[in-house]
Amino acid sequence: VKPAVDAVLGGELVQFRSSGEAFGKVRQYDTILVPARATDGIVRGFYSISFDVTELTEAQHALEQLARIDPLTGIANRRHFEERLDATLAHARRTGRGLVVLAMDLDKFKGINDTYGHPVGDAVLREFVRRVRAHVRQDDFFARLGGDEFVLLVEEPPAIAGEVIAK
Repeated sequence: VKPAVDAVLGGELVQFRSSGEAFGKVRQYDTILVPARATDGIVRGFYSISFDVTELTEAQHALEQLARIDPLTGIANRRHFEERLDATLAHARRTGRGLVVLAMDLDKFKGINDTYGHPVGDAVLREFVRRVRAHVRQDDFFARLGGDEFVLLVEEPPAIAGEVIAK
């Protein structure tokens, strides 16, 4: 906090975010420091007000998750995939390294949903994701585009990675 105090005592209005523990939990605070000037204009101190923004920060994080993560499977959604694809393609062009894109869908999935209901269909989707994740690298990017459509991005793959991963 010292740089902020030095700045406000130098006459600047200062805003910053900090964290601290309170009641056994790490809390986030937004603080504003305003110089207190005497009638001669000299800064004699400052006023400070802090707001606990922990819940706001947590809500923003939750919204970010909802915007980019598929709630059923816990993997990236279409929006996150499209953002990542742009960055991944740019990186592949820049480095001259390869990229494997595998598109996957579950055959006869509609029949599972229609015959056994959505809870069973959801369980099938979650199990599919679990199995794919068990067989790809940690840094490969796996996303659900919607329904039973999935995509896997493999950056800088070994020479026959696409074929091996597909099998």
